[in-house]
Amino acid sequence: MMHKIRSVMGLRDDRYVLEGGVEMDEGFFTTAVYGSFELKRGRGSQKKSCVVVMAESEDVTESEQLKGKPTKRCGHFKLKMVRKMDAGTLVVTAAEHISDTAEVTTDGLPAYNYLGVVVKKHIAPKVPANQADKLLPWVHTAISNAKGILRNVHRCVDEDFLGNYLNEFAFKLNRRYFECLMPRVLTAGVYRKWNYLG
Repeated sequence: MMHKIRSVMGLRDDRYVLEGGVEMDEGFFTTAVYGSFELKRGRGSQKKSCVVVMAESEDVTESEQLKGKPTKRCGHFKLKMVRKMDAGTLVVTAAEHISDTAEVTTDGLPAYNYLGVVVKKHIAPKVPANQADKLLPWVHTAISNAKGILRNVHRCVDEDFLGNYLNEFAFKLNRRYFECLMPRVLTAGVYRKWNYLG
Protein backbone atom coordinates (compact mmCIF):
# COMPACT_ATOMS: atom_id res chain seq x y z
CA MET A 1 0.00 0.00 0.00
CA MET A 2 2.81 2.42 0.85
CA HIS A 3 4.43 1.87 -2.53
CA LYS A 4 1.13 2.63 -4.25
CA ILE A 5 0.90 5.88 -2.29
CA ARG A 6 4.50 6.76 -3.15
CA SER A 7 3.78 6.05 -6.81
CA VAL A 8 0.80 8.41 -6.71
CA MET A 9 3.00 11.08 -5.11
CA GLY A 10 5.35 10.81 -8.08
CA LEU A 11 2.51 11.00 -10.60
CA ARG A 12 1.24 14.14 -8.91
CA ASP A 13 4.63 15.86 -9.08
CA ASP A 14 5.05 14.79 -12.72
CA ARG A 15 2.21 17.14 -13.63
CA TYR A 16 4.55 20.08 -13.10
CA VAL A 17 7.80 21.13 -14.77
CA LEU A 18 10.65 23.13 -13.27
CA GLU A 19 11.00 26.71 -14.47
CA GLY A 20 13.40 29.64 -14.27
CA GLY A 21 16.89 28.83 -13.06
CA VAL A 22 17.41 25.11 -12.55
CA GLU A 23 20.33 23.19 -11.03
CA MET A 24 20.92 19.68 -12.39
CA ASP A 25 23.32 17.00 -11.20
CA GLU A 26 23.49 13.27 -10.63
CA GLY A 27 23.92 11.19 -7.50
CA PHE A 28 24.73 7.52 -7.06
CA PHE A 29 22.58 5.80 -4.43
CA THR A 30 23.44 2.50 -2.79
CA THR A 31 20.84 -0.20 -3.43
CA ALA A 32 20.47 -3.85 -2.47
CA VAL A 33 22.37 -6.52 -4.44
CA TYR A 34 21.34 -10.17 -4.49
CA GLY A 35 23.45 -13.18 -5.43
CA SER A 36 27.15 -13.88 -5.19
CA PHE A 37 29.31 -12.30 -7.86
CA GLU A 38 32.23 -9.90 -8.05
CA LEU A 39 31.18 -6.29 -7.48
CA LYS A 40 32.56 -3.51 -9.64
CA ARG A 41 33.84 -0.33 -8.02
CA GLY A 42 32.86 3.29 -8.56
CA ARG A 43 30.01 4.54 -10.71
CA GLY A 44 29.60 1.25 -12.55
CA SER A 45 29.08 -0.77 -9.38
CA GLN A 46 26.05 -3.06 -9.26
CA LYS A 47 25.32 -1.54 -5.83
CA LYS A 48 24.95 1.98 -7.24
CA SER A 49 21.84 3.38 -8.92
CA CYS A 50 22.03 6.69 -10.76
CA VAL A 51 19.57 9.42 -9.83
CA VAL A 52 19.22 12.70 -11.72
CA VAL A 53 18.40 15.54 -9.33
CA MET A 54 16.93 18.85 -10.50
CA ALA A 55 16.08 21.91 -8.41
CA GLU A 56 14.65 25.33 -9.16
CA SER A 57 17.23 27.85 -7.99
CA GLU A 58 17.42 31.63 -8.12
CA ASP A 59 20.08 34.03 -6.89
CA VAL A 60 19.48 35.83 -3.60
CA THR A 61 19.96 39.60 -3.69
CA GLU A 62 22.63 41.16 -1.49
CA SER A 63 19.99 42.68 0.79
CA GLU A 64 18.42 39.23 1.33
CA GLN A 65 21.71 37.37 1.78
CA LEU A 66 22.27 35.99 5.27
CA LYS A 67 25.75 35.25 6.56
CA GLY A 68 26.72 31.61 6.12
CA LYS A 69 23.62 30.83 4.06
CA PRO A 70 23.51 29.76 0.36
CA THR A 71 23.56 32.50 -2.24
CA LYS A 72 20.62 30.87 -4.01
CA ARG A 73 16.98 30.31 -3.05
CA CYS A 74 15.42 26.94 -3.89
CA GLY A 75 11.98 26.15 -5.31
CA HIS A 76 10.70 22.75 -6.38
CA PHE A 77 12.76 19.58 -6.74
CA LYS A 78 12.66 16.43 -8.86
CA LEU A 79 14.63 13.22 -8.30
CA LYS A 80 14.46 10.65 -11.10
CA MET A 81 16.26 7.33 -11.28
CA VAL A 82 17.80 6.53 -14.67
CA ARG A 83 19.21 3.24 -15.93
CA LYS A 84 21.94 4.84 -18.06
CA MET A 85 23.98 7.96 -17.41
CA ASP A 86 24.54 9.22 -20.95
CA ALA A 87 23.76 12.33 -23.00
CA GLY A 88 20.61 10.88 -24.58
CA THR A 89 19.11 9.90 -21.23
CA LEU A 90 19.88 13.30 -19.69
CA VAL A 91 18.34 15.18 -22.63
CA VAL A 92 15.14 13.11 -22.43
CA THR A 93 14.97 13.57 -18.64
CA ALA A 94 15.42 17.34 -18.95
CA ALA A 95 12.80 17.56 -21.70
CA GLU A 96 10.26 15.72 -19.52
CA HIS A 97 10.79 17.60 -16.28
CA ILE A 98 12.22 21.05 -17.13
CA SER A 99 10.53 23.87 -19.04
CA ASP A 100 12.05 24.72 -22.42
CA THR A 101 12.36 28.34 -21.21
CA ALA A 102 14.55 27.40 -18.23
CA GLU A 103 18.23 28.16 -17.72
CA VAL A 104 19.96 25.00 -16.50
CA THR A 105 23.24 25.00 -14.57
CA THR A 106 25.31 21.81 -14.39
CA ASP A 107 28.89 20.80 -13.70
CA GLY A 108 31.31 20.15 -16.53
CA LEU A 109 30.37 16.50 -17.15
CA PRO A 110 30.38 15.96 -20.97
CA ALA A 111 27.07 14.06 -20.82
CA TYR A 112 25.32 17.39 -20.12
CA ASN A 113 26.69 19.08 -23.25
CA TYR A 114 23.50 18.63 -25.30
CA LEU A 115 21.01 20.06 -22.79
CA GLY A 116 20.93 23.30 -24.76
CA VAL A 117 18.81 21.47 -27.34
CA VAL A 118 15.81 21.23 -24.98
CA VAL A 119 16.21 24.28 -22.70
CA LYS A 120 16.67 27.99 -23.30
CA LYS A 121 20.19 28.13 -21.89
CA HIS A 122 22.72 25.65 -20.51
CA ILE A 123 25.46 26.92 -18.19
CA ALA A 124 28.35 24.62 -17.31
CA PRO A 125 31.19 26.60 -15.71
CA LYS A 126 34.37 24.72 -14.94
CA VAL A 127 34.96 24.65 -11.20
CA PRO A 128 37.16 22.47 -8.98
CA ALA A 129 35.46 19.39 -7.54
CA ASN A 130 35.62 20.84 -4.03
CA GLN A 131 33.68 23.92 -5.20
CA ALA A 132 30.79 22.02 -6.81
CA ASP A 133 28.57 22.44 -3.75
CA LYS A 134 28.76 26.22 -4.20
CA LEU A 135 27.85 26.00 -7.89
CA LEU A 136 24.95 23.59 -7.25
CA PRO A 137 24.08 23.99 -3.55
CA TRP A 138 20.49 22.74 -3.61
CA VAL A 139 20.88 19.56 -5.64
CA HIS A 140 23.79 18.57 -3.39
CA THR A 141 21.67 19.25 -0.31
CA ALA A 142 18.82 17.16 -1.75
CA ILE A 143 21.16 14.28 -2.62
CA SER A 144 22.69 14.32 0.85
CA ASN A 145 19.31 14.40 2.63
CA ALA A 146 17.76 11.70 0.42
CA LYS A 147 20.74 9.39 0.96
CA GLY A 148 20.53 9.98 4.70
CA ILE A 149 16.85 8.99 4.80
CA LEU A 150 17.39 5.88 2.69
CA ARG A 151 20.41 4.84 4.75
CA ASN A 152 19.00 5.51 8.21
CA VAL A 153 15.25 4.94 7.85
CA HIS A 154 14.52 2.47 5.07
CA ARG A 155 17.88 0.66 4.78
CA CYS A 156 18.82 -1.73 1.97
CA VAL A 157 16.40 -0.38 -0.65
CA ASP A 158 15.87 -2.52 -3.74
CA GLU A 159 16.58 -0.71 -7.02
CA ASP A 160 13.10 -1.66 -8.28
CA PHE A 161 11.56 0.43 -5.49
CA LEU A 162 14.09 3.27 -5.31
CA GLY A 163 11.96 5.46 -7.58
CA ASN A 164 9.03 5.20 -5.18
CA TYR A 165 11.11 6.28 -2.20
CA LEU A 166 12.44 9.21 -4.22
CA ASN A 167 8.85 10.14 -5.14
CA GLU A 168 7.95 10.34 -1.46
CA PHE A 169 11.05 12.38 -0.62
CA ALA A 170 10.42 14.90 -3.44
CA PHE A 171 6.67 15.14 -2.70
CA LYS A 172 7.34 16.05 0.94
CA LEU A 173 10.21 18.37 0.06
CA ASN A 174 8.13 20.28 -2.49
CA ARG A 175 5.42 20.80 0.14
CA ARG A 176 7.75 21.62 3.01
CA TYR A 177 5.85 24.80 3.90
CA PHE A 178 2.42 23.14 4.08
CA GLU A 179 1.02 22.59 7.57
CA CYS A 180 -0.65 19.27 6.71
CA LEU A 181 0.36 16.90 3.91
CA MET A 182 -2.42 14.33 4.27
CA PRO A 183 -5.05 16.30 2.29
CA ARG A 184 -2.48 16.72 -0.50
CA VAL A 185 -1.83 12.98 -0.62
CA LEU A 186 -5.58 12.25 -0.72
CA THR A 187 -6.04 14.78 -3.50
CA ALA A 188 -3.26 13.14 -5.50
CA GLY A 189 -4.83 9.70 -5.01
CA VAL A 190 -8.34 10.86 -5.97
CA TYR A 191 -7.01 12.68 -9.04
CA ARG A 192 -5.18 9.53 -10.16
CA LYS A 193 -8.25 7.32 -9.59
CA TRP A 194 -10.52 9.77 -11.45
CA ASN A 195 -8.17 9.85 -14.46
CA TYR A 196 -7.93 6.06 -14.42
CA LEU A 197 -11.73 5.68 -14.49
CA GLY A 198 -12.11 8.42 -17.09
